[in-house]
Amino acid sequence: MAEDTTNPVENEESKPEAGAANPPAENDAPTLPQTQEELDAIIEARVARERRNAAKKTKGAAAEQPTAAQPEAPADNSAAQLEQVQAQLWEAKAQAGAMQLGIKPEVAQDAAYLALRQATAKDELDEAGIKDALSDLLKRHPEWKTASSSGFRQKVGADGTGQENKQADLDELFDLPKG
Repeated sequence: MAEDTTNPVENEESKPEAGAANPPAENDAPTLPQTQEELDAIIEARVARERRNAAKKTKGAAAEQPTAAQPEAPADNSAAQLEQVQAQLWEAKAQAGAMQLGIKPEVAQDAAYLALRQATAKDELDEAGIKDALSDLLKRHPEWKTASSSGFRQKVGADGTGQENKQADLDELFDLPKG
């Protein structure tokens, strides 16, 4: 019995695979184009095939990531920022209008919010609409009006008696003899 000293892996590598293409013999060689027109036709067919493949890849990539939406995103973002700034501006104008009408400072923000909601609901979001809404709000809530704007004057500082009694008041305060 003779032992086979060859490596089975080497044997498999040396055998051609069933699906592999055999090296072409001289008779099997594809014919090369004989004229420039044939070569141009082959090149045009190849270029057309590559353009179709590129178009498919571009459409697939566009479906996955829309590139046209990316430049619009900052425009949407700036539109949202503009809308937010305008809302803050109207809120500030409403608060200023509330203070001008004599609404108490502690409720001015609430009054401004309610006036903005009312003006927006009536589709009158402008300075006149906000002023009308604040006036309506003061009719519903007269307690929100400051006391000084209703005619009541608060006394601030000393009474208006003057300087003539100042020395007498000090003498009396410190129990000094008059004189």
